[in-house]
Amino acid sequence: MLNRPQLLAMLAGATGGVIAIGSMAAFSIGRAFPLFAIPFATSIVTVLGSPRAEPAQPRALVGGHLVSTLVGLLLVKLCGPAPWIAAVAAMHRTGTFHPPPGIDPLVVVVNNMSWHFLVLPVGVGALLLVTFASAWHNLVTRRAKRRYLAHPVVVTVEDRAHVFNHVSGTKAKVNPGTTMAASMMRRSG
Repeated sequence: MLNRPQLLAMLAGATGGVIAIGSMAAFSIGRAFPLFAIPFATSIVTVLGSPRAEPAQPRALVGGHLVSTLVGLLLVKLCGPAPWIAAVAAMHRTGTFHPPPGIDPLVVVVNNMSWHFLVLPVGVGALLLVTFASAWHNLVTRRAKRRYLAHPVVVTVEDRAHVFNHVSGTKAKVNPGTTMAASMMRRSG
């Protein structure tokens, strides 16, 4: 049984989702490529339903859509409709992992999209969604306790290595307590 705060949080998330999806659909009427063709609906569910999760953070939302679409565009322009799944690896590498944009490169490949697609609808749509989610969480529901946009999530190399080891069946070695940023600086410096 849900208690009152859980029920209110669930209703607030659902209401925000309806408003965001409805606004996206209204905005895209008459556009050459509607915003709802990009998986923003699943992004909306992620950011409104789990605002504290790493994939729901603005960096992951905007970066994930931009990185995966950029990889899709690069692949389709350089190689033709090639292995577009490389976008998921690129999101992990850049620290912008957000599951819904994993499909963005397929949209690019199937529709042979131009470079303009990266800016509109992908970039503009992702920024509009971050703006809406931030306002919704910070002003309307307050259940994110100003966490959304305010405090970046720190993911250690150990966390990433654990996921990598689980998926690949290998045993990656890491220095305990190292953050991903520190590890990346050591590699590049």
